[in-house]
Parts: sequence; C-alpha cells; structure tokens
Amino acid sequence: SNDYVAVWAWIGLVLAAGIAVGAWLSMQSAGESLSDLKSSVTAAASSAAAAAKSPASPGPSSSSTPAAPPAPAEGETPPESSHSGGRPA
Repeated sequence: SNDYVAVWAWIGLVLAAGIAVGAWLSMQSAGESLSDLKSSVTAAASSAAAAAKSPASPGPSSSSTPAAPPAPAEGETPPESSHSGGRPA
C-alpha cells in the first residue's frame, strides 16, 4: 500500500519539476529574469495594499430613499397613480 502511494508522490514531484522548468524556459525566452518577477510582484502587492486602504468610491447606495418626483407645474394635473387602477379617486 505504501509503495503505491510513493509511486504517485514521485510522479507528482517529477511533474512539478517539469512545470517549473517549463516556466523557467518561458521566462528566459521572454527576456525576463527572477529579479523582474520580484519587482513586478512587489509593485502589484503595493498597489493592492493601497487599493485596500483607500475608501470605496461613493456610489448610489441601496439603503437611501429615492428622490421624490418633481412637482407638477402650475395648471397641470398630476398623472394618475398606477395603483388606483385608472379610476379617479
């Protein structure tokens, strides 16, 4: 039973090493180095920390009451509300 588990552990280790080598070769062909990667990760982390510390932009909140409709001009009759069924009150 342990031999069966050990085989899959070794297979996983070999596959992980293959992925790491492939990533390294891809970085080399793109002209990047580990120091470039470190600087880009540091920049991304600092911008994410700054975004987390800044307050969220004030937007319309769902808890605020809606604005009242404008009052009808003088001489106009207000439109009938839809809940009256179209019958005069």
